[in-house]
Amino acid sequence: MLTGSIWIEASRPKTLSAAVAPVLVGTAAASAFSVWRFAGALVVALAVQIGVNYANDLFDGVRGVDTEARVGPRRAVASGLVSPARMRSAMLLAFGVAALAGLALSAVAGWWLVAVGLACFLAALGYSVNVVTNATVLTARRLSELAHHLAFVAVSLDGARDRHDRIRGREGAFDDALRGLQRIREAEVPFGLTCCVTADNLVDVPELYGIAVDTGARLLNLRPLALVGRGNALGEVAALNPADLARLVLVADLLDDPGSKVGVRVDLAPAGALREQAGAAHALLHGETDTLGLSDLVNPLIVDDRGRLLPFAYGVHPRFAVTTSLEQVADHVAAWKADGVPRLRNLLERAVDALPTAAKAPVDWFDHLARTSHATAGVGYAATSR
Repeated sequence: MLTGSIWIEASRPKTLSAAVAPVLVGTAAASAFSVWRFAGALVVALAVQIGVNYANDLFDGVRGVDTEARVGPRRAVASGLVSPARMRSAMLLAFGVAALAGLALSAVAGWWLVAVGLACFLAALGYSVNVVTNATVLTARRLSELAHHLAFVAVSLDGARDRHDRIRGREGAFDDALRGLQRIREAEVPFGLTCCVTADNLVDVPELYGIAVDTGARLLNLRPLALVGRGNALGEVAALNPADLARLVLVADLLDDPGSKVGVRVDLAPAGALREQAGAAHALLHGETDTLGLSDLVNPLIVDDRGRLLPFAYGVHPRFAVTTSLEQVADHVAAWKADGVPRLRNLLERAVDALPTAAKAPVDWFDHLARTSHATAGVGYAATSR
């Protein structure tokens, strides 16, 4: 039977001072003391540190790096005191606590903390990460701390200068983004531009390509507006119709010069290619799934604003969610494999069947999948994807 002392030992109490010290220093340097901000930062720091320690115990135990013959403090998984599944759940619980406290802290201190916190959080596990940002949150100081953990930074622009400023609700937002691009370039972090393309800013795509060339970006990513989240508030009038989608593909093809250092990617694919490649792209559509991990069955996996794990795309109906919360994820995934996999396989099959008959018709696969999920659930897409 597991006791609290085992979990305390696995959390490596002697390392927790490394989490507390930066919070104390930051609090001392602040212009004014806020007990709630101090408490939130302390919870985030401690929970991340404990989660990282649990992760190290888990991965080193599973990979055989640590064994019972280890010299020094014993490790819970390697010594057989805790099963890998239990340690994985404890790790996810610690990171879940850090995430919830971090979101609460971001709500009062600034949402830029989400991007920085995510990068630091994944870097703590030894990952390099891709970050999507408006570039203004990545100050020179933050870049100096995070640069070696950043594999790629995608900077979002909403169109040409006037349109971007209008959408962001602030004059000068576009120029701030350009200054951020310069800082990222000076930090020698690979970067690109990303734009959510609407019926209004479609005309700005060539100008955005010019900005990408001038600033040294490696990629211009163009994603059609999806009517989910804040995009839902814009309504169907802002979405691209089939003619607009075809025009976007044509413009992207014309701009994507093989001799240029800037690649152009549009998140659309011909319906015929999607139909032909669906089986190869989705393991759910072929073979046995019992032995496959979650990442093999569902990739990407989306965490929505309610903490649900959704398959493939933000906006997929919650009926197809892998889990409805971030607690006891391992248990939820095991249950989902038994009941949810058949439903998700049926959804994919329906989505493939619902593709346009014209082989060259451009399709946003993830938006198409989300719409099909709502049709399958018998509800309207835009009305329930908030």
